[in-house]
Amino acid sequence: LVLANSEASASDFRHLFPGGHARTVNIAGATESTFTADVDPDADERLLSTRGVERPFFFVGGGDCWRKNMRGCVAGFARLPRDVRDRYDLVIAGHYSEHENLRIESLASDLGVAYQVRQLGRVS
Repeated sequence: LVLANSEASASDFRHLFPGGHARTVNIAGATESTFTADVDPDADERLLSTRGVERPFFFVGGGDCWRKNMRGCVAGFARLPRDVRDRYDLVIAGHYSEHENLRIESLASDLGVAYQVRQLGRVS
């Protein structure tokens, strides 16, 4: 039995593992297709700018839990082809302990991408 958090994930699994169709269940852990949000691009840009986000970015949300693997995310970002990575920043949102924030910053520095990693903290 495979539990998928969305129909998209369930569909991906079925595509990659054709024999698993009967064992794949969508537990509806993701947002519904009817989810919408009020969008004001100018306000969004101003808000991002106050947090040091000035360029296009990859976004990852998480929290201080090893299962979120934020250090793996930073390492993966650093492994992107240089011509791709140079066009983007990595924006991390979520509450992390000071110790974990420092570990993420240190890793980003060691991998040469510290200038591209933005930690926003908790957002809503």
